[in-house]
Amino acid sequence: MKQTTTKESFRSLRMLFRLQPAQSALTRARAAFLGFSACLLTAGICQGAQEDIYLRAGATTLAMADGRPVVMWGFAKDSGPSVQDGTITVPGPALALGPDAQTLVIHLKNTLTVPVSVVIPGQYAVQGDPARNLDGRVRSFTHEAPPGGTAVYTWSDLQPGTYLYHSGSHPALQVQMGLYGALTRLAGFGEAYPGVRFERELALLFSEVDPDLHDAVAADDYGPGKTVTSTLKYSPQYFLISGVSYTNGLLPVFAGRPGDRILVRFLNAGLDYRIPTLNNGYFSLLSEDGSPLPFPRETYTAMLSPLKTMDALFTVSPSDGPQTFALYDRRLGLVNSTALGTGGMLTHLDVSNPTCPTEVPPSWIITYFGAGPTYPPNTVGSADDPDGDGVNNLNEFISGTNPNNGASFLRITALSPPDPEAGTVITFGDTAAGRLYNVESRTNLVAGSWETIHTNVAGFAGVMWLTDPRPLVSARFYRIKLACP
Repeated sequence: MKQTTTKESFRSLRMLFRLQPAQSALTRARAAFLGFSACLLTAGICQGAQEDIYLRAGATTLAMADGRPVVMWGFAKDSGPSVQDGTITVPGPALALGPDAQTLVIHLKNTLTVPVSVVIPGQYAVQGDPARNLDGRVRSFTHEAPPGGTAVYTWSDLQPGTYLYHSGSHPALQVQMGLYGALTRLAGFGEAYPGVRFERELALLFSEVDPDLHDAVAADDYGPGKTVTSTLKYSPQYFLISGVSYTNGLLPVFAGRPGDRILVRFLNAGLDYRIPTLNNGYFSLLSEDGSPLPFPRETYTAMLSPLKTMDALFTVSPSDGPQTFALYDRRLGLVNSTALGTGGMLTHLDVSNPTCPTEVPPSWIITYFGAGPTYPPNTVGSADDPDGDGVNNLNEFISGTNPNNGASFLRITALSPPDPEAGTVITFGDTAAGRLYNVESRTNLVAGSWETIHTNVAGFAGVMWLTDPRPLVSARFYRIKLACP
């Protein structure tokens, strides 16, 4: 017998979602509903799922911390093959894959005037023969997308961890120009690697910029017989973490609450090694280049060679209270050019207990409703519900859902007990990164209390699923609760 969901039950979901201050969704599972595959409701659950991503390589101009414009090359993530609706960024867009992703296909469109390719060291791919120059020298580690053309790259049997994707064509130059980004794959929801849980995560991508090299490339003055012939005299002047150089007044990055297991993903896209160092704190190194270490070690610093990635867990005891930690490059990439002085590879990690917001911030209103100056009535207030899904703007903001889409709100979308021994798979969405989700159940809505099955599971953008391994009973109710913030 297949499980069905009626319109009446959806109305119940919405009503309870509105009434629960912690944002909940509820549905009911009976043992009679057997053999229902969650793959029928969401393509993201089936083993062997394929993820298709459309990247576009192009040029952009970024202003450095001292105001100097520098021509960069970067990647944009488009929504499809025939559109260019993404924005060229440096680093490129973060590619986050869920635990179901087994195959990754990147469709690359090249709008630059030179051939470009994509490689992901540490992930398995059959990429074909290297591309060569006319003199026989290797130009690229794999096949390329020619200027104005396209290429397709496939990786199978994806492994969990943190990886750097970057151009495999003339990487000494093209990576320096900005053709790189972070790729992550989860072992499970809330799991970096099998058995390694985390509540919060952040990626810190180290890079540097040699403006003279970029100017030469922009002026077509780089290459054999030209003013700048190679990267041998590479001399960076700007040092960045995740595309930002530290300047006075730069706000700390919220890393998590005291007691949270904070997963810090370190990546180095520079041509020199860096030594990220946590001031007045320690973290536990878990992996290198996506490979778990046999014995994680506690340290306050790490050696991050070019194109290398490392994962670490960082936790502050609740008894120590809120704290702010400086994290910097011990090799002293701490300038924003000689003209501006101190800055560079420095950031601050804020471990605190923020309060739950009570009003929708103006920046969120601008993102979804524009800059005004006037809006239709009952649209942008915290208590307004412009899409009529029963969730007001404040709760849409807290849950990371879209206030203009009536189908975008937190709810349980499927219950799937594949067999009596495997338990029940609870599928829910829309979910968002940077949130924490709890799964609770009870067998009676009149008496008894809710029992927690999963606590503080780190969010993932889109759809998530978690398993209740307990034996099936005649009736059981579930709800999803979103921690705030």
